[in-house]
Amino acid sequence: MSGFFVLKTFKLRFTMTHLIDNTRTYFFGRSYYEIVSCFGLHEGTLTGKRILDCSAGPSSFAAEAPKHGFEVVASDPVFYRGYDSLKTLAYSDYEAMFARVRAKSGLFVEKTFKSVEEAEKDRYGALKIFLEDYKKYYPVGRYISAELPRLPFEDLSFGTVICGHLLFLYSFDYDFHVESILEMCRVAAEEVRIHPLVTMSGEMHPEVGPLMELLVSKGYRPEIIEVDHEFFKGSNKTMVIRK
Repeated sequence: MSGFFVLKTFKLRFTMTHLIDNTRTYFFGRSYYEIVSCFGLHEGTLTGKRILDCSAGPSSFAAEAPKHGFEVVASDPVFYRGYDSLKTLAYSDYEAMFARVRAKSGLFVEKTFKSVEEAEKDRYGALKIFLEDYKKYYPVGRYISAELPRLPFEDLSFGTVICGHLLFLYSFDYDFHVESILEMCRVAAEEVRIHPLVTMSGEMHPEVGPLMELLVSKGYRPEIIEVDHEFFKGSNKTMVIRK
């Protein structure tokens, strides 16, 4: 697929995805409220802040943030594409992704959504909001083409950096994960939040602990928090890395 390539053995050009198998990624996003929930964000504390959604995919988070009083810059490797190209990619990948979700129904947890159909409706709604916002605000820098482990932002450019459905779900490359997390810490003035922390089996990824120990050795304060969100098994925890 155009826009994706391999870095070393496992380094894929990422979008924000819900991975059902690790053979490819999907250009897939979530609604504003699902993002707030899965990262354990509190709306009352976000007013006036600037947040980076790293590998954002077609989420409506950046589009809806301004009406809640804060700014989100969304970055993704495919945000160099035009509106029509992204729309075609998104609708194709949404159809394929939800077919895979239904085929792997044992992974689904009835918590955030009562059914896969409810989730599908919500996420298609978020996609439509994203597409209209992308058309309008891509030219003014709300949507930036960028990929880990190198981000085109100055040190401490954002209060919070969030990274969803990217790390840990994919084939693990220790160097890539370390470089990516430290790069997000570089551009975050306050904290980095990573979600989820599990493998495709729903178990906590075995490298989460060692990576947290490394972050402590570098002067950061990582912790794992439980969040009021669970779409698939084990996805109810988020890592928060504070300066």
